[in-house]
Amino acid sequence: MTTPVDGFSSTETFDSRLSFGVFFRRFVPMLVTELVVVTLMVGLLLGCTGIGALAFVVSLVLALILAAVMVTSKKHQFDETWGTTKLELSPAGATLANRYIRVQLAWDQIRHLGAAHLVVTREAGAPQGIGGGPVGRGAAVGGLLALLPALAARGGWLPALVGVASTTTVTQSIPKVVRGQLQQNDSCREVDPVTRRRMKAIVLPVFDEEWRTGRIGDWIRAYRPDLFTAQRQRPQR
Repeated sequence: MTTPVDGFSSTETFDSRLSFGVFFRRFVPMLVTELVVVTLMVGLLLGCTGIGALAFVVSLVLALILAAVMVTSKKHQFDETWGTTKLELSPAGATLANRYIRVQLAWDQIRHLGAAHLVVTREAGAPQGIGGGPVGRGAAVGGLLALLPALAARGGWLPALVGVASTTTVTQSIPKVVRGQLQQNDSCREVDPVTRRRMKAIVLPVFDEEWRTGRIGDWIRAYRPDLFTAQRQRPQR
């Protein structure tokens, strides 16, 4: 543990200030695109049954139901993760913790103040398991149409502490979808040249938009003032 600094010797906790509305707005372009794609694809398939214009009415209703399910799922995922996330700062380092995972970056293992995406979506990857048939080609078109909105859902680059985690704890009760999200996020992280391990990123504005001039910035200056003077701009996905 780093030697405690006067005024920064007791653990301080910062709650996530990210609201679902802010989180959800990142997914609106992707949601609208998928709504249009599903409506057109299902409408064309139903059109082959001979029900005429009614096919697109039915497909629109089905697409809206699917959209409602997706929003409900995203809200649940948000409540389970970002809704319970906290930042803990102590002489030991910076710790990101929620009900499923706890990641600690020791002060001496933080490589730089960089930038990271708030979220990496599954839809931002290339479509998997696409075959050569009509349905496969349709899935490929849908995947490509959803790609740019999905990338937009990740949002811009945000200031973050980037380094090698000294400890990472994942609970046994973590849902598969959350575990898959964590694994995907980790696979996109930069590899540390020293340890050859994937680095972690703690996005700071989530806990305080004015983190640089607030208490979070004070903690960083107390234990790692060099991070400000040697700040890197290289993004950390």
